[in-house]
Amino acid sequence: MGLTYSQQNYDKDRYTQPYLASQPADAAAGKAIAITGATGNGLGLKFAKLAASLGASKIILLNRPSERSRKALADLAEAVPAGCTVTHVDCDLNSLDAVKAAAPALAAQCDGKLDVLMLNSGIMASPDETTEDGYNREIQVNVIAQLLLLKLAMPLLEAAAAARGEARFCFQSSGARLGSTPIIDAAFDKVPPQGLPEELRGDKGGGMMSAGPAWKRYHQTKLANSLSMMILHEKLQEKGSKVKALCCAPGLAATDLQVRSWAHHLHRAHAPWFAKWVFYGPKYAVL
Repeated sequence: MGLTYSQQNYDKDRYTQPYLASQPADAAAGKAIAITGATGNGLGLKFAKLAASLGASKIILLNRPSERSRKALADLAEAVPAGCTVTHVDCDLNSLDAVKAAAPALAAQCDGKLDVLMLNSGIMASPDETTEDGYNREIQVNVIAQLLLLKLAMPLLEAAAAARGEARFCFQSSGARLGSTPIIDAAFDKVPPQGLPEELRGDKGGGMMSAGPAWKRYHQTKLANSLSMMILHEKLQEKGSKVKALCCAPGLAATDLQVRSWAHHLHRAHAPWFAKWVFYGPKYAVL
């Protein structure tokens, strides 16, 4: 690929149409599907539209209240076919209390049965910040808060599985899970006064493949997403559950994740060619 980049090239979708062609037109018929992080130019909103095109009866967006979430809801409502209901539940992953408050609203929206929970929300290489709950913000948003949401939604998934034969949840991982550092247990504890473990502390970005703390934190969250799926799969199998634990890694995708990251702005300031090549996006495309 060298140092060349074309936004138009990355906007080509190599996989969706072949996948859809292999599925029954009503593959999601009658299903209720909830998605975290479905705003802007991202995978969550695209997944929502594809699920609706396969016959889903209800799409529930679990987003932080914002203008972006309101726009996403309106855009989706315009795009879905007749027979699909689109709704929104406030769910700010920066606050565990907000996640707990979202659970009964989610249950009400899906009438107590949820077929799919897509745990898509995530931030990448963000500043070293601590939430009101005492956790590193990126680790809470990408892992802890979504695991809490999954725990609270599990009865809804089990109810759908009992009624319709199966249900599923899916974590959104990344190739970043393949970094060289094994899981660091202390990263997922509340941040002590001295901060995170030294290798995860601070805002040093470094290159995409560097050992900078900002990227190591992201690596830890994506590794945790994959490990969570594996552990929960085993536990669900042991109890004979019909709920499936899944995880996906989308690969290189033309979304706003990169251009909204803190590290992107660092690279734009200190290595503009690298920022444009790696952290691509509609606003920073090398044409």
